[in-house]
Amino acid sequence: MTMLGATYPSLFLPMITITPAELLIVLMKISYRIAIFLAGMLLFMNDASAMAKRSLASALRTAVYSTANGSTDTLSSVLKQKAPVFVFFSSECPISNSYMPLLTRLSAEFAPSDIRFFGVIADPDVTKEQAKKFATDYAFPCDILMDSKQELAALLKAHITPEVVVISGAGEIKYQGRIDDRYVALGKGRVKAQHNDLHDALTSISKDKKVKNPKTKVIGCWIPKLSN
Repeated sequence: MTMLGATYPSLFLPMITITPAELLIVLMKISYRIAIFLAGMLLFMNDASAMAKRSLASALRTAVYSTANGSTDTLSSVLKQKAPVFVFFSSECPISNSYMPLLTRLSAEFAPSDIRFFGVIADPDVTKEQAKKFATDYAFPCDILMDSKQELAALLKAHITPEVVVISGAGEIKYQGRIDDRYVALGKGRVKAQHNDLHDALTSISKDKKVKNPKTKVIGCWIPKLSN
């Protein structure tokens, strides 16, 4: 094509003819390569997930904790349970306090299924004596872990009280979130919960079934940040 004395290449490509059989072969090759790519991605994701589980389990096994009663140990024995339940709560949070009787009942209900509850206080200003009194006042029978450096909170990515994290012995988080949906917002609650999320999750875990809703939104009080 010539315009104003200049020569430009043609914008039209030559027509390519291909038979249906050849087209089918091309499409099969493309599909095969896509399938190989997707399979590789799936293997990568599975490996990454398995590594995350092993990393969490390893970190929990070596984590040192102290209880409100003064004992110190690692969490290695905890992971021998079918499903340890970590409940982050605070004596300063009214929503958290309102769930203490229910947590006591749930701990007793699921104890025969090798599901053990642990209270976790991640407020650095709370002393062991205060935590012990809190447990006594609410007749909470389970160990309370003192997470004053918030290492366990960071490991389990817990930010609110009352927030529950249920893990397996393999280090997989089976459930994380609220106890139930009795509170729909701060200062706004129902007389009775419509969904008993923690109870339903523990029931599924006790029967070796998959938890239907493994992640739920927590309504409560923020865990205090550590001062620099």
